Amino acid sequence: MDIMETMTKKTKLVFNPVVARKLLKRGYHLIDLKPLKENKDKTIFVFKNDDKLVETLRSL
Repeated sequence: MDIMETMTKKTKLVFNPVVARKLLKRGYHLIDLKPLKENKDKTIFVFKNDDKLVETLRSL
């Protein structure tokens, strides 16, 4: 699976825009968008972290 994500306490960071779009289509709420520090042309998608989100990410 080519998903790059980093877990923080209350949020899940998703670096892949295709995965972020699939999560949005499934009803997950986007908390924030941030530019990637190393490459300002790329975006980090910040989602609220919960068990259901983790399960969904594993199934994508």
